[in-house]
Amino acid sequence: MAVLGVLLWRGGFGVLPMERELVWQLPVSYAEVRAVDLQVWDGETLLKRERRRFEHGVSEELRTTVPLVRGTKRFLAAVELVDGGTPGWTVERDPADERTLVMRPH
Repeated sequence: MAVLGVLLWRGGFGVLPMERELVWQLPVSYAEVRAVDLQVWDGETLLKRERRRFEHGVSEELRTTVPLVRGTKRFLAAVELVDGGTPGWTVERDPADERTLVMRPH
């Protein structure tokens, strides 16, 4: 029973979804950010989308959680800046056994 419990707790070797924390590191001045659109895709399926607004900019790294299985996922972030600019980027990666994934553009 203990082995089965550990197996299920760790996502069943990637077959079962495991709760992951995503840390979004923005490649812009956090003080200039007024809105973000964060998305997680598995192929053509949108797994999670969060839109957030900030009146006075972002004060810390953005964090969110999502259950994921192994396999390459696409992580998209679009940012709206105080000057109206809208930079965005995409990261593709396999979460493997990582519980925390840091999303930053290369």
